[in-house]
Amino acid sequence: MPTVLLVLAVCLLGFVIVRSKQQPDHKARECLNELLTALRSNPDLKAAEMAKILRHYGYDKRTASQVTRLVKPRLRQAGIRTDEQATVLHELSRTRHLL
Repeated sequence: MPTVLLVLAVCLLGFVIVRSKQQPDHKARECLNELLTALRSNPDLKAAEMAKILRHYGYDKRTASQVTRLVKPRLRQAGIRTDEQATVLHELSRTRHLL
């Protein structure tokens, strides 16, 4: 019986660790929300303006991918039209070069 409990505890701990690694950190979520809010108000947002938001949260060229990879799946939820999504993603890829 103690062995079964120990195995369950290890499995639960492993699950919690893996799950926490999959969740974006608080700073990344805040930055993502600000980017999406700016994109909702202006879908033609330029790379320099996106870079300004990323810099505000302390992201640089090396760490910006933590946020930029979260943008694509959330564009539709943010109300960005399909034809505008390609433009937004292109500007977003240019953003990392400006940091």
